[in-house]
Amino acid sequence: VYKRQVPSLPSRVEQERHMLTHVPYAAWCDSCVYGSGQEEQHRRRVKKPDATPVLAMDYCFLGRARSPSSATVLIMKDRGSRSILASVVQSKGRGLDETVTQAAANIRRLGHYGRAILKTDGEPAILDLRRGVAEKLQCVVPMERPAPYEPQSNGSVENGVKQFKGLLRTLSLALEARVGVEVPVSHPLMSWLVEHTAEPVSYTHLRAHETGRNL
Repeated sequence: VYKRQVPSLPSRVEQERHMLTHVPYAAWCDSCVYGSGQEEQHRRRVKKPDATPVLAMDYCFLGRARSPSSATVLIMKDRGSRSILASVVQSKGRGLDETVTQAAANIRRLGHYGRAILKTDGEPAILDLRRGVAEKLQCVVPMERPAPYEPQSNGSVENGVKQFKGLLRTLSLALEARVGVEVPVSHPLMSWLVEHTAEPVSYTHLRAHETGRNL
């Protein structure tokens, strides 16, 4: 009978270094296994450089199985640099000016101060936010939403959301294992962790691009 080999542990110094970001995935790390343990497929794809920057936007939600509280996260992915930014927002759409301001600030953080394209799915709330951001910046060219019956047409950011949530679970588990308590979704530390998690995910996408893989 075949038995899966148990991965050997690296040195204590290497373990501590890995626990700073939990990137790349480590099979010996319990937090990685429970948070992001899954098989990933990578296919080579060659893209032509875009004349106009393209930014994909989408929402994801954070919650606990035994808690009614949840948090809404806005994720942006820059197609050119593969960078991802994530922020906890108070509401979907552009009902609150703070949400529009945060989204516009993230576009600036990605280095785009002129013409840009915002890509979203067809959800009314994200379309409403896109219009608000376009008005706020006065320089964004709204892009057509994904074509009907083609849910994968915004797949770039969907893959980013999947990886982001996996790593966020990993880092949350690692944090709670260290402090010995469960950190509520509403705690300010989780808002910080959301923004922090996007950085190693961006690094992963950048490295994959450099080696010819597609994420």
